[in-house]
Amino acid sequence: MKMGYVMTGAGQVHVREWGRAGGPLLMLVHWTPLSGRMFEGVAPLLAAAGWRVMAPDLLGYGRSAARGRDWEMADWAEALVTVIGEAGPAVVMGGHLGASVAVEMALGWPGRVRALVLDGAPFLTPELRAALAGLSAMGRPTGEGLERLAWDRAAGLLREYGVEPLPERVWPVMIDYLETDFVSSSPVLAGHDMPARLAKLTHKVLLLGADGDSLAASLDTARAILPGAAWHRFAGADPVHFAERAAEFAAPVLAFLEDL
Repeated sequence: MKMGYVMTGAGQVHVREWGRAGGPLLMLVHWTPLSGRMFEGVAPLLAAAGWRVMAPDLLGYGRSAARGRDWEMADWAEALVTVIGEAGPAVVMGGHLGASVAVEMALGWPGRVRALVLDGAPFLTPELRAALAGLSAMGRPTGEGLERLAWDRAAGLLREYGVEPLPERVWPVMIDYLETDFVSSSPVLAGHDMPARLAKLTHKVLLLGADGDSLAASLDTARAILPGAAWHRFAGADPVHFAERAAEFAAPVLAFLEDL
């Protein structure tokens, strides 16, 4: 794995990279509030199949620069298109909020995106959309319980993903969570209309989902919108979170890539 930075119009984006420089490009867009670190188990397997794999940290996450105040999903997409640069077009894989970013990359810059892999596309109920929009008023936490705050939120996030919060799993999530400086992207997600945007796609798409993930139901919703898309459902939690299950996650992705 190599690490480095790419300057974009909105700040520096930190990128992890595997594989040969001349290979076809596969960009992995992380779930939030995680970072590109989450792909360190599966990325070497994808690179071993001949792909140049890039896992950027979205602006405001991981080791990338902070994002701007007035922010939209398309702003993340534009920054990642800059990261692709002349190496594209790229297959873009995104999970949860990262799936929304991937969709915006394909719609806004269709010539820079070859195909999409969407792992848990977020579909929001009106009630959840309103709740997420209201999080913009939250600032840095104060009061009692701060000594356990990062642990509790990291462990809770893993439970939401269907992952047992063992210490060795919680530590890296805590690091990624603290890197956000408590700036929530929930209002940005609340302003993104995934069903309407998904319906506009003309690219080849692989839809992924996992029975144990909080967005498990989104796979069927996405399939109804994109009936021609390839799809795969994982049993239990999403294997992308487990180094020991990396081959299980990579298998349907590589099968899809071989057909492009």
